Formats: sequence, structure tokens, C-alpha cells
Amino acid sequence: MQNTFHEKIQRLKQRLPQISWLDSPAQRLAYERDGNVLIAQAPALIALPTSPQDVASVVKACSELDIPFTTRGAGTGLAAGSVPHSPDCLMISTARLNQILSIDAEKLTAHVQAGVVNGVLNEALAPYGVMYAPDPSSQKACTLGGNWAANAGGVHCIGYGVTTDHLHALQVVTPQGELLWTAPNAQAESTLMQAFNALYCGSEGTLGILTEAIVQLTPLPKHVGVALLAFGSVESAMQAVTSLTASGLAPKAVEFMDALTIRCVNSTFKVGLPEDAQGVLLVELAYYYEAELTEAYNALEGLVQGWNVLSFTWETSPQRRDALWKARKGAVASYGQLSPMFYILDSVIPRSALPFVLREIEAISKKVDLPIANVFHAGDGNLHPHLMFHNTDATTIDRVKAGADAIFDLCLSVGGVLSGEHGIGLEKVSHMVDQFDEASLDAQRAVWHALDAKGLANPTKQLPQKGCCGDSGHHHGMPRAKGLSVEGLGHQGLWI
Repeated sequence: MQNTFHEKIQRLKQRLPQISWLDSPAQRLAYERDGNVLIAQAPALIALPTSPQDVASVVKACSELDIPFTTRGAGTGLAAGSVPHSPDCLMISTARLNQILSIDAEKLTAHVQAGVVNGVLNEALAPYGVMYAPDPSSQKACTLGGNWAANAGGVHCIGYGVTTDHLHALQVVTPQGELLWTAPNAQAESTLMQAFNALYCGSEGTLGILTEAIVQLTPLPKHVGVALLAFGSVESAMQAVTSLTASGLAPKAVEFMDALTIRCVNSTFKVGLPEDAQGVLLVELAYYYEAELTEAYNALEGLVQGWNVLSFTWETSPQRRDALWKARKGAVASYGQLSPMFYILDSVIPRSALPFVLREIEAISKKVDLPIANVFHAGDGNLHPHLMFHNTDATTIDRVKAGADAIFDLCLSVGGVLSGEHGIGLEKVSHMVDQFDEASLDAQRAVWHALDAKGLANPTKQLPQKGCCGDSGHHHGMPRAKGLSVEGLGHQGLWI
């Protein structure tokens, strides 16, 4: 007779007494969500390993006992990528793998573990005059392992690239429990190594668990300026983005905030953005020599003369620049004063389609009768619409999901893709049949099954399962919200 899942879990705990386990109802509740407010599922058990070797031991035992597992870092993800697919699932936390093992400022590398917080790493690097460039808005809380798993971007990715551009080598625990690096010599450079990095980075735990990495560091630029540009219409702001990116100027960041976001950010951070504007752009120019920055500023000033701007200010003081970026990265938190809950989307479209898509998002907002705020990485067309809602009755949740589905369909219709940095997770897996044809999905499944024949590593994420409703091309949106309430979310500490 087959063992029940409960019996398998008990055998797992007995086999690995050195691992810390969490299994009380309250502990399991704390791990049932990531930053996605619509999808929740508590795991049966949480493992808290403290080393890559311990992670490998847990995964090997899971493979032998046929126990599905998912991985979680800080829980800041937004696509339910670390939410268990069912209650019969083990969660493996990498939060205690939190060591910066070495920093080599001359070679511009650091050896770090998955549980290191992104912002903490950069604090440690600053005295060396270097940085780890990927900087998601959750930088103060998110861990590197989650960044690697989702191939995170951030405010400065147009200038410095996304996470995979800053990896020399990854340490992986395979779904069979083997511990390996993407290259025999983690310091070496090779095309094959980069291919393996690209394979695992962004795989969301479906091909294995990422436990350590040798990351690429970047010298901190010495001369930096941020332009704050206010516009009387969203369309004129988007036209400026197109002009800027076609100019040959190489900004390190081009960020957009709409009128709704401006009001929330000003109220929360007292940053003084122009409230008569329908949108603002933050454009950062950064160089190692002052003459380069001066030349770039002059070029930008010339471009601005041809744009329909309400105002143009240039900030070079570190204090003012930091205040602007704090406000931009904190924009999502500032929405808490406007609405108790908001649902954050992530999609990428061609920059040329920005004016049309933003007009259509406004129409979708009216159709589903929900405010939608827009703050996003305009330089690379990475949209983040935020659907605001105040109650959690079935009708409201249905409108939120209908709005989200409409926006995903809209972005795909103009040649966009489902995700720029949040990942697919459970949130968008049913939409994959809209982005990829069956041959492409089968090719991806072949890679997946070659590396995880048992299908135990973060199952049902990223790729639709054969024979499910999504596989036929008729998706039904996201899984049903579980236990969703304003009060419950507040108690779980998800939103301010």
C-alpha cells in the first residue's frame, strides 16, 4: 500500500533531524503567500536549511520519497512563484543561507549565498566603490536567490542589464539532490557556462534550487545626475521616451509615474513632484568622468527642447537623487493610503506601443470600474499596472481578475510578453498558451522533464500541464483566491 503524504513527511523529518522544521498551523499560515494577494496555499511543512549541503540533503530525500517541493526566499515575489501548488508540498526556505562569502573588488566579483538581501549586499560593497547592479524596488527586503530565480530587473536595468547579465556562475541543487556549479571552475568564463546560467536564472525553482553564486560587480559611477521631467499628458511623456531611446543617449534609468502615483508619492515621501502633471519621468545619467556627464546633460537638454514638457529640473546632489529614487521605489507602498489592496501586474511591450497600451489600460480601468495606477520602467517597456480595490467580495475579485486578464491579452496583442521580471509562477501559467504555440511549449517541457523527470521541483509553475484547460488555449485566469480579506492580509503583514 502506498504511503500517505503525511507518512512521507514524517519519514522525511526522521531522516533529517539536523534540519529545523516548521509545521504548526500558525507557522504554515505565514508561508502561504508571497506578494501576490490573490493566490494562497499553505505548505504541509517548511524546511529551514542553513547550508547548500543541507538543501541538497532535503531535496535528495524528497526525490527518494516522491515529495513535491517549492522554494522560498523572502516572499517578496508577485507571481505566486513560491506558493505551493497544493497542500501536499514541502517548502524549502533559503533565508538562512545568508552569508557574503567573499568580495574581490579587483576582479569585480563576490561569492554570495541565496539568502543575502539585495540591499545588504550593496551596503557591504559600497566601501569598495562597487555595486551589484540589479536593484528591484523590493531591494531592501528581497533576497538574491529570489532575484536569480525570477531573473529580476529593477529601476536601473535599462542601463546595467537584468540579473542574468551579472552572474559568473550559479550553484544549483538539482531535483535529484545533487549539488553542482554551472561551470567546473566557478571563476571561469565560457559560452557554455553562460548558457547554463541563462537556463537556471529565471527558472523559478522548476529546474532546481539556486543556493550560491559568483556575481559580477560594477564600479560605482562618480558623476550622476537625475532629470525630473513633468508632462501634461501621458502620451507626451511616452513620446519623450521614444525620442530619448532613439537618440543614442545611454541613460541608466528611465522611470515613469502617473498622476495617481505622483499624489501618493508626494503625500508619503514629501518629495515635491509636480502635482499639476499627468506624468513624470525620472532619467538618470551616470558616468565615471565629469566631462562625460556634462556632455550627456547638454545632449539631454537639447532633446528636451523638442518635447512638450511642463517642467525640467536637474538634480546632482546625492541627497536629492536618493530622495527621488526612494520615492520611486516606494511608490507601491505609498498606494496603501489610497486603497487597502492592489494587484500588481508585470508585462513588457515594445516602447513604440506605450501610448496605445496606456490608453487602452485606462479604458480597461473604466470597464472593470477599478482605479489603475501606472508606475513602470519606461525605458525598456516593462509595465506595472496596479489595480486598486477596497473589498474582497466575489464580484470585486472577479473584476480584478478580468482587468488583469484584459491587460495581459492587450500586451500580447501588440507583440509583448507576459513578464519582464516578476516571473510566471501560478499567476500567468494559464496565459502561456497565448504567448507560445504548442511546439514551443513542448520544447520547453522537454528541457524541464530532462532535468526533473519526476516533476517534483516547484510543480505546475511556468508551463501549463498537458490536458489542463489552459493547454487548450482557453484560460480561466488565476486560481481562486483562498481566505482573502482585508483584515486577513493586514494581520499577515502583506500591505501597510
